Amino acid sequence: MQVRALTRGQWEAFRDVGMGGRLPGGGFDASFRGRFPTRDMMVADLAVTTGMRIQEWRSVLEPEFQPVAGRGATLVLHAAAKNGRRRTVYVPGSTMASIEMYRRTERRRAVMHAQEGLRRRWPGLAQVSDIDPARGRITYVLEGTRYRCGLAEVPLAHRGLLVREEDGVIEPLSLLVGPGGLAPSQRAWHETFARANQRLHAMGEGIPMMPPAVTPHDLRHTFAVVVLRSLQLRAAGLEAGRSGAGEGTLSEHVVFNPLLTLQRLMGHASPSTTMVYLRYIDDSAELVQRAFESWSDQNRDFASFVLEQMPGPEAGGRRW
Repeated sequence: MQVRALTRGQWEAFRDVGMGGRLPGGGFDASFRGRFPTRDMMVADLAVTTGMRIQEWRSVLEPEFQPVAGRGATLVLHAAAKNGRRRTVYVPGSTMASIEMYRRTERRRAVMHAQEGLRRRWPGLAQVSDIDPARGRITYVLEGTRYRCGLAEVPLAHRGLLVREEDGVIEPLSLLVGPGGLAPSQRAWHETFARANQRLHAMGEGIPMMPPAVTPHDLRHTFAVVVLRSLQLRAAGLEAGRSGAGEGTLSEHVVFNPLLTLQRLMGHASPSTTMVYLRYIDDSAELVQRAFESWSDQNRDFASFVLEQMPGPEAGGRRW
């Protein structure tokens, strides 16, 4: 497996300039013709701060987000996860703020503009009759068949078709919607990434050295490398601060093992897959100092910590 982890500067350029239509200096580019810059920038946030695969984040349903008091939200992946391997994903508070901005602006407009088309397609859509977010259950009818299951168990093929009607408005359940009001396909997302890469390479000055093309999986790799680094530092800090002599219990080593923790976060079947990331970890003294300072600051959420650990050019960020 080839790992391509972005530096923070590369990721910000991809998100803001490539996906968001901004200029390298921060201003908006009047020549930009992207239809959903807020959505696309939010996707860059979501992918890099959760480590989800493209098939996972593109099929997320709005009712799946379960708020965590003051600390973002969680969602359970199962049917959309690779090989159906169930896991819980934490979505940081700052990423949820990006999601909420998208919900209130572009998503709302897209859904309202798509009402006529959604009405025509209604017979072929998965019509939701009941949702119980607290229990994570949903009931819907698709092509004459009634389904009742957990939200996480909704098949990938059904997720983008789920809609419900409230007060005469057809509302898709998919978080991410396109011009037709339904979830964009995986191919459409690859095309969105391709356009962002083309824009970056055409921009010229003011852009950091970029890989030939940033892919959805590069954002997942970035999450993995950054989180593994932070977990190693946290484990080292816990070990250094542990009272008493000895090497700790077996349960302590399992709970605080960075590779096992990252394996769970990434949904890897085998630890050997996760171990590939080890050779991309920077253990400089400066990074250790910054990491410990970040972990001790209770006023900053996990997303801020993750993004601040993304190495910049001065830290020897990886180049292609």
